[in-house]
Amino acid sequence: MSLRSLVGVAVERDSAEPVVDTTGAVAEGEAEVGAAPPSAGASGLSSATGVLVAAIPGEVLAPYTALIGVVVSTASAKNDYATLRWWLFGIGTALVVVSLLATFYRARASAGRHVPFVEIVAATIAFASWGLVMPGSPLSLSVTGDDLTVATAIIAIGGAFFISLLSPTLASPSSKSPAAKA
Repeated sequence: MSLRSLVGVAVERDSAEPVVDTTGAVAEGEAEVGAAPPSAGASGLSSATGVLVAAIPGEVLAPYTALIGVVVSTASAKNDYATLRWWLFGIGTALVVVSLLATFYRARASAGRHVPFVEIVAATIAFASWGLVMPGSPLSLSVTGDDLTVATAIIAIGGAFFISLLSPTLASPSSKSPAAKA
């Protein structure tokens, strides 16, 4: 998915009704469980899984993954470019925040929030989780063997868990939404 999906969630949260049905209930007229209801808006999110998928910052994740692949393929020893890998991870994390803010400011309603905090947290967790568990990640330089396997499992499952904790918030109108004030 992309940061634009998450910005769509942020903008919709400021403008009207909830965008995600986290109950798993089938809305009247839906063809199947989990299908987006007709009123789900542009995001088409219909479940906590939809929020999880929308939180994946593809615009930053794809170049980061490609750069790590190039760095790993050119390294002659395991710890070659260790500092560069950590810098790329840090810059990627910062770019998630900057990209989300820039896209949000272009799309937001003038009466909406100034900072989509929950959306930033979700995208940052998604990026950081992927960036640390992928092969050749900076984490793999200092943790090896079974310890790396356990660490990557904890990070991947923990990241998904924390984003799922945010999904009810992302599914409800923000405090700046007309629906929240009613």
